[in-house]
Amino acid sequence: MTTTIQLQQIGRVQAKPAADFKIGDKMAWNFGHTTTVIGIASKTKAFITYILKDDKNSSVHERKLKNTRLVAFA
Repeated sequence: MTTTIQLQQIGRVQAKPAADFKIGDKMAWNFGHTTTVIGIASKTKAFITYILKDDKNSSVHERKLKNTRLVAFA
């Protein structure tokens, strides 16, 4: 069974739990926005904080996600 989520202006896309992403993986967001995982800032039993690089403008930021949250991948 394939897990999917709905992204705005994109439609249904494949997704996986946030905890399953590794360095180098790409995350997809609403309106076609994508980011690349360049590091893991912290990890707890319930949450993970990724260091993400925006694929459009190369800005770097952190994003904290619950481990079980479904995130689309590119």
